[in-house]
Amino acid sequence: MCAAWRDALVVTGSEDGDLAMIDVTSGAVVHRQRYNTDAQRGINAVSIAGDLLLVANCAVGSGDSNVWLYRLSQTSM
Repeated sequence: MCAAWRDALVVTGSEDGDLAMIDVTSGAVVHRQRYNTDAQRGINAVSIAGDLLLVANCAVGSGDSNVWLYRLSQTSM
């Protein structure tokens, strides 16, 4: 799953729980991070509205949530 952000950037979510921002013109990974260090499952969906990134996952245990909301910026991603 992936969602487009700004000119040529996409955000992807993976089964191991990583979020990655990729510049599609160069193929370079601009930024990668784990959405939650306590998570035990991968990411099921990502969606972008403006500079907001919504991440949905299957939660396991009290240290995880089903939905995460991030604000994207050129400095954070």
